[in-house]
Amino acid sequence: DNMIMTNGEKKIIITDKPAKTVKGRNFAYEINGLQIFAMGADYIPEDNILTRQTRERTGLLLKSAQEANFNSLRVWGGGYFLDDFFYDVCDERGLLIWHDFMFACAEIRQNMRRLRSHASIALWCGNNEMETQYETLAWQKSKKQTYDYIHLYEYIIPKIVKEEDPEKFYWPSSP
Repeated sequence: DNMIMTNGEKKIIITDKPAKTVKGRNFAYEINGLQIFAMGADYIPEDNILTRQTRERTGLLLKSAQEANFNSLRVWGGGYFLDDFFYDVCDERGLLIWHDFMFACAEIRQNMRRLRSHASIALWCGNNEMETQYETLAWQKSKKQTYDYIHLYEYIIPKIVKEEDPEKFYWPSSP
């Protein structure tokens, strides 16, 4: 049976039905032992002129996402590491963040240190859809490229995540 609980304007759906598990096909956030189905969208820069982004404008966008019953946003890897107020508002609104890295190892470490204290960060992701392009042969690959890809996304970055933010989950590539 499903149970719907309300807390003011928020609805929480709890299910005790056993999930149908299909190896390699099920995905959910697990927070404090509770699996949560991620409902949301990609967050891309709101404006190509970054100085036009404000806490108020971002707050309105995130409020709209919450009112649409989103509980999760993916920060797109083709953008930039956002200002702190974005993460503050996500923390305040209870929005979970799947965060793609943007990209350089020093940049990963620096930004993880800056952002890891935000409760909204639920997942760090190694890259923006590169694995799908790699697997579908969008470019010709050599043995060295295969080694470099695996070494970077499945060894180096997970090691950095474990060192800098061991409580969070790492996923090698967004689908």
